[in-house]
Amino acid sequence: MNNGWISVNQRVPNDGKVVIVSNGNYVTSAYYGTGGWITNHGVLGWEVNHWMPLPDPPAPPDPFEEWWKQNKSSTSCLPEGYRLIGGYNTPKCTARFIWDAALKSKEGK
Repeated sequence: MNNGWISVNQRVPNDGKVVIVSNGNYVTSAYYGTGGWITNHGVLGWEVNHWMPLPDPPAPPDPFEEWWKQNKSSTSCLPEGYRLIGGYNTPKCTARFIWDAALKSKEGK
């Protein structure tokens, strides 16, 4: 492997698995199928010599972090079903601890 790139001379990905492909000049996503390398627009018009798996998708946003961005100075608008103990201007670490505890309690854990 060369920085994560796999030579098509070594192997090609499983049929239908979308990967990143390159010929050294161009890079795109495609999958290897019966007709060769296929993109959203049809059969790829240039020869592929290397490919690599797609990276994992980003993690979904953390609901607490999204809430904290909007409510740093107020604890009066927690999402429905949550109650923050300690009043206003609670430090983030305490707010997070209570948020997680409330979530576990709500899920019955």
